[in-house]
Amino acid sequence: MVIIINSSHIYSDIRSYVIEDLEDLSTSIMISGSFNPSLLKIIQDATTSSLLPTSSFVSENDTQCGKQILNYGHIEKLIIGAILSLITLLTIAGNCLVVISVCFVKKLRQPSNYLIVSLALADLSVAIAVMPFVSVTDLIGGKWIFGHFFCNVFIAMDVMCCTASIMTLCVISIDRYLGITRPLTYPVRQNGKCMAKMILCVWLLSASITLPPLFGWAQNVNDDKVCLISQDFGYTIYSTAVAFYIPMSVMLFMYYRIFKAAKRSAAKHKFAGFPRSEESEGMIVANGVRPENNLSKSITMQVPKYQQEAVRCRDARGFEACRKA
Repeated sequence: MVIIINSSHIYSDIRSYVIEDLEDLSTSIMISGSFNPSLLKIIQDATTSSLLPTSSFVSENDTQCGKQILNYGHIEKLIIGAILSLITLLTIAGNCLVVISVCFVKKLRQPSNYLIVSLALADLSVAIAVMPFVSVTDLIGGKWIFGHFFCNVFIAMDVMCCTASIMTLCVISIDRYLGITRPLTYPVRQNGKCMAKMILCVWLLSASITLPPLFGWAQNVNDDKVCLISQDFGYTIYSTAVAFYIPMSVMLFMYYRIFKAAKRSAAKHKFAGFPRSEESEGMIVANGVRPENNLSKSITMQVPKYQQEAVRCRDARGFEACRKA
């Protein structure tokens, strides 16, 4: 690291000396009157090309990680701001309705719905503590204006709430799988305390991803112009694996098992088909009316042969004649 820094200083000193010598040379040529256009052009091109890397290097250091500053027009800002504000308001309203419904509707106060409330609270926190500041930052061109301290708070809330939302979806998939495959035993063991412990574990695991940058493992990127999460390689692998790849794999596996269990259950409880027309020749309805469609055929009853003859006699000669016969 010392060698790199020293070499950069040496390079800058040599470059400054060369530029000064070239400028003195061009000045002396012009003063002396021996003006050579081709030579002067070469000197000017060399001076300009030597200055270009410095400007690009400074601009790259100013933006940190190549964050491009975007400049929108007034109409573009108005449209983008309206869309982002609408999305934020709809997110807040929808999640508030979910929490209110579970809290005030008695039939919805079930332990399994506690996970839905946790999911709604996580999304609501994102909508309140993250989305407005992202919208303002995008509208002003991508520059962070809320200070160094709030940058760490912003990133912590963003990571924790988003991770809690994803982890809650993972726990919901496990809950549904157990409810389908163990319908007799799982509802008995599923109570409020069990769900509270699961929700607590979800938020603690989310906090384990949020806390390391705050305690020195991997520092967030914040130079009063951008506010980015830490780009440390080890922290990136850990956070993405715990917050996304592992929950996604668990959800895919759980819903695949749910699909297989539902398919086996459907095959086991397969209903018998409706009787064919030739099979229903000896079947009549209790009141003597022959079925007109397959639904009527399915609810017919087998009648003994002597009762069939009595019904036919009644239809042909009347009930009184049949009784005399």
